[in-house]
Amino acid sequence: MQARDIDAEIAERVLGYHREQVPPDANGENGGTDVLLPPGKTLGILYNEGIQLPLKGAIHLAWFVPQYSKSLPDAIDLLKRFSPPRYYTRLVITDTGKWRCDIDFRGGDGPVCSAAHDDIHMAICLCLLEVGRKEPTNDS
Repeated sequence: MQARDIDAEIAERVLGYHREQVPPDANGENGGTDVLLPPGKTLGILYNEGIQLPLKGAIHLAWFVPQYSKSLPDAIDLLKRFSPPRYYTRLVITDTGKWRCDIDFRGGDGPVCSAAHDDIHMAICLCLLEVGRKEPTNDS
């Protein structure tokens, strides 16, 4: 799975982003492509806020999603959304030198979701994907 695909799945499964189809570009192509939008937002609202799509070319489903999988600040901001008392999070360096992220959504009974990776932001993202697959509630 590519990094932007991971970002898209986190946005949709965990954060409650919804799909909307974009209009055709300046060449009359790429219309009907889905993009993910934050809860409560539409393309019209985003246009009014000054956010625009590229004039030409295909866009990724995660066009409006932060790059959690590539940006440590974005990944940390995302992890901060999962806080007590519902969630307990932990980041550690394992004995193999990898970063491991644990997220417990059972009120502190021990790690329920866990993922390890060389990059801390990917460890966070992969763990959140597991949370989204086990508890797709979209209300963090």
